[in-house]
Amino acid sequence: MQVHIISSFHYDYLYLENSETYFQLGFRILDKAMELLEAEPEWNFTVEQTILIEEYLRRFPEKRPVMRRFAGEGRLSFAPGMYVMPDMNMVDAESLFLLAKYGKNFLQENFGTDAKACWIADCWGHHAQLPQILKQCGYDGYFFWRCMRHDLEKTDFRWKGLDGSEITTHWLATGYADINFHSEDTVLHAEELSFAAGTADDIQQRLDKISLYAGDTPRLLCNGGDFRMPQEFGGKVLRTLNRTGNLPPMKFSTPEKFLKELAGAELPQASGEFNGAFQGCYSTNILIKQLLYYNREQLLAKETLGALTGKDGVSGEEWKKLLRHFFHDTVCGTICDDALRAAVTELRSLYDNNRSSGNCLFNPVLRRRHEVFQDENGQRREVTLSPFESREFSDFPEMPELRTSAAGCFENRFYRCTYDEKGRITSLKTHQKRELVDASSPAWFGLPVMQMDHGDNWLLYDAPLNGGCDAAAFTDNHPDPLFRETLRNGLVNNSPFFANIDHAEISNSSRECVIIQHGHLQFWQLRVDFKLTVNLDDVSPLLKFKLDITPTGKYYRLRAAFPTALQTGNIHHGIPGGIQLRDNCEYPADGFIHYGDTQSGLFLLNRGIPGNNVDENGVMLLSLFRAVAMEYKCASEGSFNRNVPHSFEYAILPHDGGLYDSGNAEAIENYLRPLQRAAEPCKGIWQELPANVRLLALRKHPQGLFLRLAEVWGQPAENVLPFPCLPSDGLENIQYSGNVTPDFRPFEIKNYIWSSNGISPVKN
Repeated sequence: MQVHIISSFHYDYLYLENSETYFQLGFRILDKAMELLEAEPEWNFTVEQTILIEEYLRRFPEKRPVMRRFAGEGRLSFAPGMYVMPDMNMVDAESLFLLAKYGKNFLQENFGTDAKACWIADCWGHHAQLPQILKQCGYDGYFFWRCMRHDLEKTDFRWKGLDGSEITTHWLATGYADINFHSEDTVLHAEELSFAAGTADDIQQRLDKISLYAGDTPRLLCNGGDFRMPQEFGGKVLRTLNRTGNLPPMKFSTPEKFLKELAGAELPQASGEFNGAFQGCYSTNILIKQLLYYNREQLLAKETLGALTGKDGVSGEEWKKLLRHFFHDTVCGTICDDALRAAVTELRSLYDNNRSSGNCLFNPVLRRRHEVFQDENGQRREVTLSPFESREFSDFPEMPELRTSAAGCFENRFYRCTYDEKGRITSLKTHQKRELVDASSPAWFGLPVMQMDHGDNWLLYDAPLNGGCDAAAFTDNHPDPLFRETLRNGLVNNSPFFANIDHAEISNSSRECVIIQHGHLQFWQLRVDFKLTVNLDDVSPLLKFKLDITPTGKYYRLRAAFPTALQTGNIHHGIPGGIQLRDNCEYPADGFIHYGDTQSGLFLLNRGIPGNNVDENGVMLLSLFRAVAMEYKCASEGSFNRNVPHSFEYAILPHDGGLYDSGNAEAIENYLRPLQRAAEPCKGIWQELPANVRLLALRKHPQGLFLRLAEVWGQPAENVLPFPCLPSDGLENIQYSGNVTPDFRPFEIKNYIWSSNGISPVKN
């Protein structure tokens, strides 16, 4: 049985040091790797992320020819070859496609090579649309360490995704840092990794452990770690061990070579997702996640508008300024103070630089929208826009003047909402008069609650994380209720602390109701003041919430609670390019979570706030904020975010009937793809998409326009394309041998190139 030794190192863009420090460490490793590739003809080396290689060649362009030679020999490989190694759970589908596109384009242009293995050494969850996305990006296999399911526990299998796509998958059962060939160089962050020396006994112990999960497939051992310096003794040690004959034959290899040997094996099939671990990441340093969301929406709208008008869109360099912060430690918020300051500063600057100063509103989605929009001056107008249309804000009619009111109710054709004198929602009934609010709960519908949280940036409630232990290789997710279980001795106060409303301002008209609540959450000296604004109108089926806080203190967690009157129901989360049935545990939701049955239900929508769950009592919960840090590891006071203003936008969509409805789907997409500013009017002339098909991207292409569409609700769609196109892969390359089909299978993602003159592009 062949043993493949993968020599690599795990690179961090931002983590416990700033990017420049890590660049310098990475450069030293690359220099050493080039020396060993020259000296050891049998040695192979794998580099993860192209951001490091790009910077290396920018500063040392003379290194390109030798790297190209080793890459051509197949001894220098790149896996995953993305721009950065992202978090695979909290990155939207389009950003994941772009991370692969910019990484793989760089590899092709500089080394004439590709990355066929998606090697994700350190990521804390894997959703069920990844097989399709990865296959469309040209990957043949997926490698991961964390979040193996206990019902599977296999090193090698075929992973079947939500749409039916399959990809060969390898679980790194013993991590990405197995063995060390007696180098004197230390490995960074070694406290979290479990190395073995490269002796015969050590290697055999590792192989025995892997055999607990493996069948008759090749074995894989990692010779790596965080910033692990390549070891010049490796070749000599491996040759000596192979001569003894006491171990299976071993060779230096790459992830791609391992996949080729695995190709003929009979592998079991697994479906579903691998989720999740380290749930604290979903709301730690939440500002990063929100800035990523708003920047992404701004850039997508800007490049769509540029494609339609023939003006400037978004350059690759602009996209990469955003994409680098989808690096897994950055988006998860598990970073030191220097890194946190750099990420927030860069993301804010990117947003400001791309913000339009125009007076027009642009509709960035391929469907008509009708909503109430409030500008920066508080003026509210009723906005109606066709797909891709932009118009002057002043063109739209003003909403009626609001007048001060008191307790009462607001009713439209979608729901009837009742509120008390403090603006607290006491009832929410659907059009069919089904009650959705549990008014007996001590938590008020939509208001924040506070819980004590002595975890770290990764873990809820308890710390520190032992990130290199065996348990960290498996899913670790548990129900996360509003009311936590009290310890047996009762000494620890695990109770949630509920909102106090100091005063409320209620105003309405015949068409609107606006509730503004000023209140606080408090436990002894810990106090967080808040302002919650709730907007209701007769145009939208949504109840829109905006919560403003300025955090103080440490070691607590804020969640928005929605106690429901639903006794039973299923829980579905939005995931990138689809939806997923889930349980009471907290997971990252891409845009929304749904709780309901066939009679009625609720969607809870979020803008860049991924941590969502429904507890066993039917309380929908949205994790807003955590005041935690990792002081034991690095300077991380900034993670408490004291005195840093935060705003959170979320919405509730009540409905009759089951999960899917075209009107609900349209309302959700319009909320998640907000109106954007534009400099000048643009006539909307495009045909609307079916409600279950979403436009992920529209941008300029050298041969016309590139479109990426996704069926996101699990419903087939027919005759979606009204114009001739050529098929494209996920990296925006025309597939001349393929056929364009206008129909979509459930959860299918499709890529197209369209020529604006109606003639399909022709290959040169």
